[in-house]
Amino acid sequence: MITKREYSSYNAYLEHQKEKTADEKRRERLLKAFDRRKNYFAARFQALPYKIKKNLRDVKVICLGARMGEEVAAFRNFGAEAIGVDLVPNEPYVIECDFHNLLFEDASHNLVYTNCLDHSYDLKKIFDEVYRVLERNGSFVIDLDLGHMGQYESMQIDKVASLLELTSMTLESDNKVETLSCKARELILRKK
Repeated sequence: MITKREYSSYNAYLEHQKEKTADEKRRERLLKAFDRRKNYFAARFQALPYKIKKNLRDVKVICLGARMGEEVAAFRNFGAEAIGVDLVPNEPYVIECDFHNLLFEDASHNLVYTNCLDHSYDLKKIFDEVYRVLERNGSFVIDLDLGHMGQYESMQIDKVASLLELTSMTLESDNKVETLSCKARELILRKK
């Protein structure tokens, strides 16, 4: 089941999401913790080559909703060609881009990562965009806190099955993981 926050319009949704990302105090706090958070992501991504069956040095990655870009920096440390997208940029790691309308060519990337799927407005649109930019056999890695909707999430996702109904990608892996803020699920979907 998926419970969506009500917005009067898509622009109202965008403003709600920008509110947290553009908040100067929050950005300052995140920048101070950048290295610690980058190290967390590096540790998390250590197992990805085994899980996605591809050396990270050979991977082109898009990180959706990347805020300050700690996950992008972690991927780059492995030698990946990585870029983050968010409504508020933080260059050189994160460019301004709405993850519902990705600015990338079809089949141009091997891997898409996100930990903010629950911040989207239209899950089907996200899955369609990820499918479009992934090459054949590319992976979509999702960290997801099931059953949670806080102040800035735009939806609560209760079941993995609810997500799988929205995509033709195949579920390769579903594991419990510790994230920076909660116990979550790591889903790995593959474009066939």
